[in-house]
Amino acid sequence: MWMWTCGSQSCNETINKDTVVFGTGQEESHLLTWPLTTGNYIAVLGRNITREVLATSEPFSVLESCPPTQIPSQNLPTSAPPYKLPFEDMHPSISINQGCHQENDNILIEFENNNPLVGDWVGIFWHGTTNTDDLNNPLMWMWTCGSHSCQDIIEKDRIIFGSGKEIDHLLKWPLIAGDYVAILIHDALSKNVLAISDPFSIVDVCSTSQIPSQISPIASFVEPSSIPSRSPSFHLSLFPSLSPSLQFSNSPTRSSIPSSRPSSFPSIRLSFSPTESSLSLPAPYLSSSIDQNFNSIRSDSISTDNSCYQVNSPIYISFESSIPKLDNWIGIYPSNYDFSALNLAPSSWQWSCGEVICHEKGIKSGSVVFSSEQLNIHGTQGFPLEKSSYTAVLGMRDGVKPVIVAQTDSFEVADECFAIPSDDIVPSEIDRVNQIIIDRAIQSGEELNAYRLNAMETLLQFKVSVLGVMDDEEILQTYALLCIYFATNSVETEITNDIFGIGPPPSWKISHLWTSSEFPPCSGWYGIFCNDDRRVTGIKLYKNGLTGSFPKEVTLISSLKSLDIAKNNIWNKGDEENRWLGDLGDIECLYIGKTYFEYKGIPTEINQLSSLKIFDASYANFSGPLRNETFQDLNNLEFLSLSGNQFNSHIPKAISHLPKLQYLYLMNTSINDNMNFALTMPAIREIFLDNNQGLIGTLPTELWLLQTLESLSLSGCGLTGTIPPE
Repeated sequence: MWMWTCGSQSCNETINKDTVVFGTGQEESHLLTWPLTTGNYIAVLGRNITREVLATSEPFSVLESCPPTQIPSQNLPTSAPPYKLPFEDMHPSISINQGCHQENDNILIEFENNNPLVGDWVGIFWHGTTNTDDLNNPLMWMWTCGSHSCQDIIEKDRIIFGSGKEIDHLLKWPLIAGDYVAILIHDALSKNVLAISDPFSIVDVCSTSQIPSQISPIASFVEPSSIPSRSPSFHLSLFPSLSPSLQFSNSPTRSSIPSSRPSSFPSIRLSFSPTESSLSLPAPYLSSSIDQNFNSIRSDSISTDNSCYQVNSPIYISFESSIPKLDNWIGIYPSNYDFSALNLAPSSWQWSCGEVICHEKGIKSGSVVFSSEQLNIHGTQGFPLEKSSYTAVLGMRDGVKPVIVAQTDSFEVADECFAIPSDDIVPSEIDRVNQIIIDRAIQSGEELNAYRLNAMETLLQFKVSVLGVMDDEEILQTYALLCIYFATNSVETEITNDIFGIGPPPSWKISHLWTSSEFPPCSGWYGIFCNDDRRVTGIKLYKNGLTGSFPKEVTLISSLKSLDIAKNNIWNKGDEENRWLGDLGDIECLYIGKTYFEYKGIPTEINQLSSLKIFDASYANFSGPLRNETFQDLNNLEFLSLSGNQFNSHIPKAISHLPKLQYLYLMNTSINDNMNFALTMPAIREIFLDNNQGLIGTLPTELWLLQTLESLSLSGCGLTGTIPPE
């Protein structure tokens, strides 16, 4: 159950201190699971949009009857299991019936937990060597009672994941070939990891020699910033982020989510670390037999960018795989290593995607970086390397057997390297960079202002070995990103003077690797997401302390699909600083809410974004009339939020006729119209128009005939009449 701190789901007051009541006398919309069943609960004070948990109450119980001594007692009832953290006295366990399964085989999981709660659950996750990003990303899950809808407290049992089970919890069934673990998790609220199974594999054919490995990681909190609610149903966050997470809701419809920006209840993030400090090996090494296959007939290749590296300097490795898989890996071994050994123990390794866990798909061709800065960030283990001679290999799996398909020439790690690039290479790279920027980024007569000069200077300071492997598009997108950094990092404006006082405002909250001369953007820059071809597809700098004016150079990134710069003190004023929004090419998701994009209405150039699916410009300081031409060509738009801007106009007909628009939010926008605009919306599911006194007239009876409409919010408007019986 939930409500705003002002006491309902429709109020908008800011409340410092108060009491709210959940009960049968309240409006029913927020009583999603009323009455509560017997069990243990907590109340959480949360902040919307930022998804922060501000405070958590002591646990309380719901019983059939409460003895007088328990009103109001802090003691939990003896009839229910105690709410206890941490679980120091517990010895839970979880295991899989066999270490190898063929596709579509049922997976039998046994668990034991001597201190169970109603909200305990079991999830199946990708097997990562050292950690995982988010426990809200199970491939499959169910409560320990064996389904998504039961509420029993189970101490010891067996559960089955398979094609014969109810379909709602088989989110990724059947599992594809790969390595997995099952995790027993204590309580949907606190999300404490109790036990992790040995890894198990899904393969085409299981042989008798395939046995589970013995590596078992432990879990630790990284950022316990939020707590999701427990529910027998689930939904995906409406905004398809580049790293989507499974969200749990108390209702099967979005109307139960307290948000104008499509967010869900926040999630708890955890990471995993090995049980010991020694190097933990990826799953491919954990096989009873090894095939030596250096001379593969396939077109696999791997190479280093140099033949000598100083101790602790980064090592760039490029590769091409004929069979890209999620669990392909790059390993570095001593050059004299015996690859016929049964246990391939590398000096350093990482997955081919360069991440801790590869979520999307295998990488056909790309590059990875081994460096101290990448250690425990993107999967690199066992770095820095000691002084010696090494070779790098590209590894993959054949069933559950690791197969080495390509190997580099040997290279050296030494105190000093003499095999450095010749002097004539450096000027050529500088000339190339200058020419790319002049030809493609600087318009005729355009001023090389401070942020552009800083971006150029920083780019030219990149190491030759880095620039040498970057093609023209990578050079251009790197320059564009550096322009963003220098144009919005600690830049004083009238806005920042009002907020922080006169003088330079604070710098970015996180700027990891943004000004490094050793790492291109797709090697781990904070908030940057890339595809397999090292093209930037996403920029997510939400609530990161950006100031100044967001620069138009972002439009130089032709591969960009998602831009999230919401909730920053960016001030883009007038035509010149707003029109570039229409030059974002194939952008699909654009979040500029809670900024200062000051303009009369919404720039009409937005209509050029024919691929746009999600547009959130809520509370962005726009004012003036909404124009029909702004929206008339947005035929792929599914989500539109313009709340908190003062338009003083009607709702354009173009919005009413958008063929794919499902979610429309125009709260607090001084709209002057009636509800007839909604009658021609073919796909609409949710309309929020609260606090618009200029929205007048009666509710047309045809409104209730809209087949797709699920949620309508009209509080604080100037509507009159009655709700039609239809």
